[in-house]
Amino acid sequence: YKKATVGRGEGIFKVKKARYFGSTTVQSYSVVEASGTLKFYAADDRVAKKFPLATQYSLVGECLVQASLKDLFLWRSILIQPIFEQSIMPSPESSARHPQFVIAATKVTIWPFFAYETVYLIEDTDHSYVPFGYAHYIPLP
Repeated sequence: YKKATVGRGEGIFKVKKARYFGSTTVQSYSVVEASGTLKFYAADDRVAKKFPLATQYSLVGECLVQASLKDLFLWRSILIQPIFEQSIMPSPESSARHPQFVIAATKVTIWPFFAYETVYLIEDTDHSYVPFGYAHYIPLP
């Protein structure tokens, strides 16, 4: 991670048990609220001083999360795709905001160990989705 950009921050996700069950769904939940802030730092301090970056995000609508037996035992993961309104600020102290809608396509690996990674997508002018970021989450000790 010598040249990586590292993001740190806080987020809150509120989830409730959903009433909907599909024909193969074992578990069904809904993310009803999510918001947070992140500050990004470059591994190289010279770059970090020139290009500080901060974001604030909040969930748009709700995000249904379902898991089937196949997801849990064969694939061992699920995919969630919440949509966030995200504001990007040139620095953590900046009042300038550049809002956009972001899809956070997140693969959640359930076992043999819990892990998750996200590809961030934005909608292009032709209504296709373009990836612009990737996050591999590493738990802090």
